Amino acid sequence: MKKKYDLTAFLIFLLTNLTITLLHGANDGISLPRKSDVPSSPSLASRNIPTPSETAAFREIPELQIECLAFRVAMKKDYKFGVDWDKDSLEEILGKPLTGQFQPSSQDKKKLNLETLVITDPEKFLKYLSRFGEAKLLYKQTWSQAIGEQVSRELQSMLPYTISFASSESSPSQPQAYTQSSVRAGMTISVTLSGVQYSSENPSVDIMFEIEMKDAYKTKDNLYALNSIISADSTTIPLSQSLIQSNLFNQGDVSNQYIFILTPRDVK
Repeated sequence: MKKKYDLTAFLIFLLTNLTITLLHGANDGISLPRKSDVPSSPSLASRNIPTPSETAAFREIPELQIECLAFRVAMKKDYKFGVDWDKDSLEEILGKPLTGQFQPSSQDKKKLNLETLVITDPEKFLKYLSRFGEAKLLYKQTWSQAIGEQVSRELQSMLPYTISFASSESSPSQPQAYTQSSVRAGMTISVTLSGVQYSSENPSVDIMFEIEMKDAYKTKDNLYALNSIISADSTTIPLSQSLIQSNLFNQGDVSNQYIFILTPRDVK
């Protein structure tokens, strides 16, 4: 009887201590391994994680310099369809090889369909345009602009002119009559830089623009008239390459081609 009592008491003591241990462990919870106890992962260790200074650089807003040029070419009668982009002639004036976005024309392999070119000297480009008629640089503007910012530039000019009237046959001794007046011409540019990519060998910028220009020309009666040109696009331009937009205006004997050059240049 005494052995049976001892066995029963031992079992009660064992169950009581087991219950206390379980309850104590449940209250304390299960401790998580420390950071130093976790083996490093090769994939995480080899990953290039930006430093605080690099992260701050990512948050900077790049600022670019924008250059806009507007040319007018009073076309010769031999060029009814405007300026030809001849590869050999362009390389002769701008330098060889040409850098930009272009492809050979389907009609003539020596001619190019141009989108962009690297134009470092506007005077050389003006020299090329002079082959097709009387070429003139109408406007040149340069400004700095941040990514995500919209900038509008307006340029206005007044063109005075005089109209003379012949003396009447009845009174030839009378002084010759004349009238003086003026006409307003100009250009408005609106440019938005929506993004920039530095991840390739040719960094580029996403750009939206609208150019509206009013230019004066003389009619066959030697009077001034105005014509309006609007050029707009949303595209991607490699930095330091010039986007080329061309508009041909024909009115009677007047044939003018307007060429807009838009170039984003990296400032930082």
